[in-house]
Amino acid sequence: MNMVGFKLATIINSCKPIEIIVLTVDGSPHCVQLHMMVEECLKLVPGINVKHYVIYKGKTIEIPSKAIKTARYLTKVKKLLGE
Repeated sequence: MNMVGFKLATIINSCKPIEIIVLTVDGSPHCVQLHMMVEECLKLVPGINVKHYVIYKGKTIEIPSKAIKTARYLTKVKKLLGE
């Protein structure tokens, strides 16, 4: 995943895209990592509009950036689960 992040940051810095759309399969082991990596790259190259989507039961569902950022912290997830 580190190599993906490095390449992604280089592409973003070189191409200066206006928008990035991330689409993955919900529940895939690398799903959350890819979404988190894009959010991390935005720290290096801010100002790009990002949309996150997952495929769940054949449907495309938009995921807010706040959910991606929250999923990064297991203590926050635990708190949301009421444990």
